[in-house]
Amino acid sequence: MKIKEEWLWESLDGTLSEDQEVLLRKALSTDADLKERYLHLKQLHADMAILKANPSHAFVDAVMQKVGAKPTTRQLVLRWYPRVAAACVLLFVILFSVLWGADSWEVPAGMVGISDSLSPEDALEIWAD
Repeated sequence: MKIKEEWLWESLDGTLSEDQEVLLRKALSTDADLKERYLHLKQLHADMAILKANPSHAFVDAVMQKVGAKPTTRQLVLRWYPRVAAACVLLFVILFSVLWGADSWEVPAGMVGISDSLSPEDALEIWAD
């Protein structure tokens, strides 16, 4: 009879029926490969049980506090503050450039109709007038 691997795990977990356990024990006594696999799974099961039994309590407590905690007003303010500050700065820059720079938007009279082939030195002379 071929023993299923699920039987090995169920035997380690203690959920295998008595009849299946008897069959498994007989197969383990006659099949060396099956016994080697069973011993490997038994060691793995023992290692997993140690990890399962000893989680880091600090980690578990920290996660549970964050799950149960609601965001405070300070957390909400800190999350939105950079966006609000950026919007305020942008609005200030736009208003400042419109109100302060409105007169400087006019093109000087000497610059109207000047071609693009004008040298930078000539343009500076015209601009200075």
